[in-house]
Amino acid sequence: MIILASDTSTKSLSVAICDDGVKIKSMTKQTGTTHSQTHMPAIIDLLKEVNLDFEDVDLYASTVGPGSYTGIRIGVSTTKAMAYASKKCAIGVSTLETLAFPHQGLTSLVCPILDARNRRVFSSAYFAGLMVITEANRTFDEFLSQILDIVKNDRNVEIVFCGDAASLYRDDLVTNENLKPLIKSGRLQGVVFLETVPEAVDVAVIALRKFNDEKSDKAKKFDPFLLEANYLSPSQAERMKNKRGM
Repeated sequence: MIILASDTSTKSLSVAICDDGVKIKSMTKQTGTTHSQTHMPAIIDLLKEVNLDFEDVDLYASTVGPGSYTGIRIGVSTTKAMAYASKKCAIGVSTLETLAFPHQGLTSLVCPILDARNRRVFSSAYFAGLMVITEANRTFDEFLSQILDIVKNDRNVEIVFCGDAASLYRDDLVTNENLKPLIKSGRLQGVVFLETVPEAVDVAVIALRKFNDEKSDKAKKFDPFLLEANYLSPSQAERMKNKRGM
């Protein structure tokens, strides 16, 4: 199964073509906020490099957020259009799940975090492949409190923060005050901060698993028109509108 996957939810752009979850070709680079100009050309170039066309793609996948509102809209709308035109399925994948995917292990509490400004983070946590803290736009301090509730009951956990906000909290006073004592006492293996970006190859692998796990009508379940963005919080325009309506 040929899968075309992409991520446009952060300041990086990632596009990949995989065959049954195995990478054929991929590209990830920092593009800032120019996804409207770079996303589609990157897809076309990648297809040309591997001598494939849109008709050869069996499944389309895209991150659906959280992250940049504009970036998410570009990725979702482009994926929907390509899948609809090709009469193929489209699958949405969480940006946070994508960030966590390559770091999951039996002793790692993987905590993907994206900067939502004002000491807030789009965040969730995974342990042994399962989501143990749900996705939300919350303050980092609230997220840290939820993390502590988990690690205090397990002495063999290493915390892995990943995503574009990881470096923001590496030397954070609240982080160190709460986690360093647990490391010294042996209740926590350690803490790792990895400033990473979502990789389209991981989007493809997750999407393939979702596709294979679905037992009902796949064409109906993964209809391109059902692909929706997951912002986790209202946009700035919506916040301003709500504020004016108060």
